[in-house]
Amino acid sequence: MELAIRHAILSTHLLKQFAIKELKEIAGIDSAWHTDREKPVLDEYHAILKTLNKESVDGDEFISLQKQLEDLKPLKDQNGQVEMNLAALRRERTTLLAEWEDVKMRDRRDWEGVAKRVSKKLAGSVQVIMGDENRALNRPKGYSALVPSSARVRRATGHRSARG
Repeated sequence: MELAIRHAILSTHLLKQFAIKELKEIAGIDSAWHTDREKPVLDEYHAILKTLNKESVDGDEFISLQKQLEDLKPLKDQNGQVEMNLAALRRERTTLLAEWEDVKMRDRRDWEGVAKRVSKKLAGSVQVIMGDENRALNRPKGYSALVPSSARVRRATGHRSARG
């Protein structure tokens, strides 16, 4: 049993040494990678600042403005999408308005038919006259939703008119 414990301790010690060695190697690779990647970027940054200083431009402000422009690029793409959506919604609105006008015209024709039938049946005592349908949009409270506000009933013998 003691031999097994010694063997386990030795194995653990060897694994620990191997892990430390591998971690050091990874750290070296990571450091070299960052150095290789950062150096050209920093060199370019310093070259740009040097050029801007020659032209009396504040380099930090220039870099800040470049970052702001990069932040705005996604918004430009988003704006294009919003404009496309807006155009689609406008087309849909135009279609719906045309459909609404068709429905209003059908409704008016139906009411004109009703007015003719009522006038025929009650000829001599009542005449239904269809007026301007635009007034129907400004109905006062209390008017029936079933009868257009532009429909007027006129007594055949009198001159008075009453809204239906």
